[in-house]
Amino acid sequence: SKSWPRELSYFGWGRGQDLEQDGAGEWWIATGHGLCRFARADSAAALAGVAPKAIYTRRDGLAGDEIFSVFADSHDRIWIGTIGLEKQDGMAMFDRGTGIVRAFSESDGLPAKPVPTVFAEDRGGNIWAALYHGGLARYRQGRFAIFTEKDGLAGFIQALFIDSAGRLWIGTSSRGLVRAEDPTADRPSFAVYGLAQGLSSSSIGALTEDRWGRIYAATGRGIDRFKPEPGG
Repeated sequence: SKSWPRELSYFGWGRGQDLEQDGAGEWWIATGHGLCRFARADSAAALAGVAPKAIYTRRDGLAGDEIFSVFADSHDRIWIGTIGLEKQDGMAMFDRGTGIVRAFSESDGLPAKPVPTVFAEDRGGNIWAALYHGGLARYRQGRFAIFTEKDGLAGFIQALFIDSAGRLWIGTSSRGLVRAEDPTADRPSFAVYGLAQGLSSSSIGALTEDRWGRIYAATGRGIDRFKPEPGG
């Protein structure tokens, strides 16, 4: 009978995006010994007792075997963040169409040691990645652009969310909430919201939206709910 491989003794220590289902229904799980790919299943519970169909590690082109984050985009690509000692920090993308892992580096516009902690995809198909060592990266037309404190971003980014209006919301650990009204713009502008604007806390751990377009922010002092206004 099939079973979970013995060498996969623990999951990765990333938070949030460590379990992902792609558009084909396959599942991807971050572990401390590589990225596990499972066949199509209706739910994660159905994976119990099932062996992965593939495990991707440094042998396949990843920077390391300690998987920190995983994200499936709308273009049949899997985005992977790794972290670890001995230069194992990195970002890569697996193209399901070609079966090839592409590792990104400074030549692609990234800083050194580009560990993505959380991903999001905007309406233009651009991929956004919060970086562990600071900053926010956007992958557009085959290259990354980096947004930092000089663009209005500050603090460790804990959450990214694209709402139904196409806006990008950014939750930070200590500097509140940041919004990009149009993340597809050549040079997006970022507005910062903190205690002065009514937030209960400057620490935002998660973001989501309900069917009426109201945004929910999980803060260090409870959950804030608000209705954003265009341009406001």
